[in-house]
Formats: sequence, C-alpha cells, structure tokens
Amino acid sequence: MKKTDTKTNVLLTDDPALVRAAAAQNRPVVYYERPGAEAVYEADYTVQSLDELDELFFQRVYERHYGLPWCIGETEQLKIRESTEEDVEKLLAFFYIDNNANGRKECYGTDFCVRARHERPRTQRKPVQTKLCML
Repeated sequence: MKKTDTKTNVLLTDDPALVRAAAAQNRPVVYYERPGAEAVYEADYTVQSLDELDELFFQRVYERHYGLPWCIGETEQLKIRESTEEDVEKLLAFFYIDNNANGRKECYGTDFCVRARHERPRTQRKPVQTKLCML
C-alpha cells in the first residue's frame, strides 16, 4: 500500500468555517475543539487536546476518510490489515472445501461462509481449525 503524506493531506484546524469548507470539498479534516467553542459535526474527527496527535493518528484519519484498510501490524514476512470487500472472494475460496464423499461443499472455521451464497472453486483443502473475524 502506498504511503501518503498525511501532513499535507489532512487538515487540522480550530476554525469551524474551515472545517465546513474542507468537508464540502471531501477533504479529511480534524477539528480542534477549544474549551467553550461551538460543536462542529462535519469533521472526520474532533479532538479536545493536541497532546497525543501523532503521524499514525493522521494516517488513520486519512485512511478512514477514504475507506482504506488500516495496517494493524507488519513484519518482514507478514502484513496484517483490515479486510476489504475485495478480500471476500479469496477468503471464501480459502475456507470452502469440496467434500467428494457426499458431493456437497463445506466451510470450515467460520460461520461467515454459511451466510455467503456463492459457488466456490473446487479445491481440496484440509479443514482449518480457526476463527475468522470480519470487521
């Protein structure tokens, strides 16, 4: 996934007019609500302190605004991120197996497969003893 410079792509302001203007242009915006200031509902996020705002916070504001999956963790060999709609076909294909003994397909490891009514490619897989969390 391409890294975005969120410092120039997410607006942080305490001006309600700027929040509304940025929201009207579909730009990600964080509203800093000072004590006693008016509430603004057009912002992606409203904060009351600037103390803990870091690069990761702004990256997540950007990603959530544009519907991009959050990166949860990463190693040299593995990247864990939120699931997307494009992942569903691959996940279903992974969890479905063909049970040749009785001619029906079975889903192992999750009840998510049961709710989806799609035909899966014929594959021979061993049952997966795990649970899948779809957010």
